[in-house]
Amino acid sequence: METRAPQQPSARWARRLLGYCLRHRADLLLAFGAAVVGAVATAVLPLVLRHVVDGVAAGTTASLVPWTILLAGLGAVRFACGFTRRYHSGRLSLGVQYDLRNDGFAALLRLGGAQQDDLRTGQVVSRSISDITLIQTLLQFLPNLTGNVLMFLFSLVCMALLSPLLTVVALIIGPLLWLIALHSRRILFPANWHAQQEAAEVASTVEAVDSADPYRTRRHVVEAGSDRGPGPAAYDRRRRPPADHRRPRRPGGGPRCGNRRGDRHPCRTPRRAGPVPPSVAGLRTGRPTGHGRSTEDQRTRQGECTMTEYRNLGRTGVKVSPLCLGTMMFGARGNTDHADSVRIIHHALDSGINFVDTADVYSAGESETIVGKALSGGRRDNVVLATKFHGSLGSDPNEQGNSRRWIIREVENSLRRLSTDWIDLYQVHRPEPDTDFDETLGALTHLVQQGKIRYIGTSTFEPSAIVEGQWIAERRGRERVVAEQPPYSLLTRGIEREVLPVAQRYGLGVLSWSPLAGGWLSGRYRKGAEQPASSRAERQAARFDIAAPENAAKLEAADALARLAEEAGVTLVQLALAFVLEHPAITSAIIGPRTFEQLESQLGADKIRLSRDVLDRIDEIVPPGTNLSSRDAGYTPPSLTDSALRRRP
Repeated sequence: METRAPQQPSARWARRLLGYCLRHRADLLLAFGAAVVGAVATAVLPLVLRHVVDGVAAGTTASLVPWTILLAGLGAVRFACGFTRRYHSGRLSLGVQYDLRNDGFAALLRLGGAQQDDLRTGQVVSRSISDITLIQTLLQFLPNLTGNVLMFLFSLVCMALLSPLLTVVALIIGPLLWLIALHSRRILFPANWHAQQEAAEVASTVEAVDSADPYRTRRHVVEAGSDRGPGPAAYDRRRRPPADHRRPRRPGGGPRCGNRRGDRHPCRTPRRAGPVPPSVAGLRTGRPTGHGRSTEDQRTRQGECTMTEYRNLGRTGVKVSPLCLGTMMFGARGNTDHADSVRIIHHALDSGINFVDTADVYSAGESETIVGKALSGGRRDNVVLATKFHGSLGSDPNEQGNSRRWIIREVENSLRRLSTDWIDLYQVHRPEPDTDFDETLGALTHLVQQGKIRYIGTSTFEPSAIVEGQWIAERRGRERVVAEQPPYSLLTRGIEREVLPVAQRYGLGVLSWSPLAGGWLSGRYRKGAEQPASSRAERQAARFDIAAPENAAKLEAADALARLAEEAGVTLVQLALAFVLEHPAITSAIIGPRTFEQLESQLGADKIRLSRDVLDRIDEIVPPGTNLSSRDAGYTPPSLTDSALRRRP
């Protein structure tokens, strides 16, 4: 085996010196430029002065001008440093540091005032990080540049006085001044010294932010009829924030944030109590006046089931139907007849649905197997197929979660059950704070590069986690998440405040699951009616018990919405699905029929356009941005439950 000869010390030092020069090439270029300017000034200035005035005046002027330039230059540099610190590091870097340490990335959504149009959500993060990088680069070469300038100005004075002795002194004192400038940044440039420390601290915070922190957001759960608003209103991307929801401003400056310098930067908007302002209702859809059809035109015929339009899945260019067929109820969890389930899938595809969603945990993989059977025989190429991973499928503690180990293994299992070579949309079923999301995105990026999956999605992620995912993809070169799958229905409207604005900001497709609120909007849950029998009610009695006090608000709202649907001339199922599809941020509503009749009752809902009056009535029954029950708001990681946050078992 051939061995390499040991490298000579001189060669190692040469390589180190070359590497150092390459890393600091900007500093060297600036120093060289300053040297050229200093040399030219040293040679030209005395000659110019001697041709203009006499010798004594030339000597006096030459001795005063450089020191004047030196003082003016130091003043200009200090002013520029203070300006940079205040309007870059102060306003943005400190703002990001404040948000990361207190409320995570979700706090960036609450920006208001004049900065709302151009500095909000993840754009603030990306711009701030760019500013931090710029400041750090500036501060790295600024002391070197200052030392060179001082040295050459001192040499200029010596040459102007035509004193050989002082020239020799300059050669000795010049390097000393350069070293003093290097090691006295805190004295010479205090503003930039603080800015450098804060910028480095923010950068390290961004790199080392705990994966659990972005999930620490408060849930907006408000009982029906309550006069307490659930927090600041969501900002529609096509409108300015409501006047009564803009952050307070102090006279002569930005909002007071509580930091020690009082710099202007984005800060949190305090929670407000009181009823939801009427202007918030219009933010739900951003619909123009007169939008929608009359009540008579809102009826739909059962036989016309072809999709009226196909929508883009985020910014991917993939076209999907407004109704997505969910298959959670196929298999042991619902319809155990495989042949009947396949017939339901075929009927949905024949009706124009080209989007099918499943998951590995649905009936322990049985649902994926049924979907694979239904798509065999040439139907696979025309279907956008989505599945999910995360849930536990065995006793092994590693057969679950969002780790690279499980993702690489489970995608092969899903491909085998689905009888396909690729998955169009592979989704993270639930967040997992204990796993670095960069590891998850790294594994999914590897699968995209292998051609086993086409796109990456998430399900039931908090807005802060969505922002974190986009940030990781941008900063670390991962494949970006293109779709989010949150719960959204007439009874669960909490995502209107943060999740949907974030999705619109990043161009994500939104696939709403449980648009019928788990069956509460099927028309069977009415006041005075008996407890409806269903498989979900058997598994989750607390959520579906109409006699439970915590479900009283849902029962009252479901009954009122059923009466509204009768007045509008549609079924409650059609009203619920049409409402979800009415929001411009929603790409597709996931329906989960268990029987053929349930599928028939839901097809055609994409044709219905609700009038403004009907939408206003809905807002009166269920205020925008509210969840009538915290049980329906989605998923809360065990580490972030109320008891866990209070450090109780």
